[in-house]
Amino acid sequence: MQFQRRKFKQLSTRYVKQTLNERWHGKNYSQRIWNNTDKLAERLHELFTAQQMSGMSECEMAQVIEKEFGAGIYNVKRLIRTEANYFHNKTKLDSWKERDVKEYQLVAVLDKRTSQICQHMDGKVFKTKAAEVGTDYPPFHPNCRTVAVIHFANSPYAVTRNANNPNTGKKFKIS
Repeated sequence: MQFQRRKFKQLSTRYVKQTLNERWHGKNYSQRIWNNTDKLAERLHELFTAQQMSGMSECEMAQVIEKEFGAGIYNVKRLIRTEANYFHNKTKLDSWKERDVKEYQLVAVLDKRTSQICQHMDGKVFKTKAAEVGTDYPPFHPNCRTVAVIHFANSPYAVTRNANNPNTGKKFKIS
């Protein structure tokens, strides 16, 4: 069996620090959920870097944080998921702005766990240059699963989305 190297883009340290220190809903990333914690922020930064370089799983990251900080595993997983979501969405948005992408559309996971916020935002189109995380760009709340995709107005490649009715199990068209 031949070993294959994983390829990934390396983000500059300056960009990572700038993104992690930005404020979202009035607080930077370590303060949003746990109200302290330079030590937590530093450890998360290390773990996100390790994840990118080694493929460390979310579960492994959660176990490390849970053990070091004595927090409940659910809270730790929520923190990791939400912060990873924020960071990846922010880098995607910055890339779109750099490439002059005009608009994006929100796509929510529609099921019984979908928040009212995300149900309401699903399918809406916004201007990329005016995007604001938490207002018209994900994540909107902890554990948010909504994603932004590039919107191409009048595209011949637009497809209809299907969903499963959780009560009947039957598929239906939603857009």
